[in-house]
Amino acid sequence: MQTNEELKYYRVNVPRGHVGAGRSRDIIFYIKARNITMATSIARKMPGVKHSRSVFAAQEITRDEYIAGRQVSAYER
Repeated sequence: MQTNEELKYYRVNVPRGHVGAGRSRDIIFYIKARNITMATSIARKMPGVKHSRSVFAAQEITRDEYIAGRQVSAYER
C-alpha cells in the first residue's frame, strides 16, 4: 500500500469533449499519483475527456497548489 509521502501532485491539462463534433476545450485536473505517467493515465480516464486525443500538458506541482486546485470542480472552472 502506498503512503501519501510517496505520492506526488500533478496538474494535467487534457482536451474536454462534449462541446461539438471536432471541437474541444481544455480541462485541468489536479491528480495525486506516483509519477507523471500514472497522473496522465488517470486524467485521460476522467468523465468528459476526449479519449481519442493526447494530453496537452502535465507538470508536477506543490501540495499547496494541489489543494488550491481541488477547491473548485474541474468541470466548473
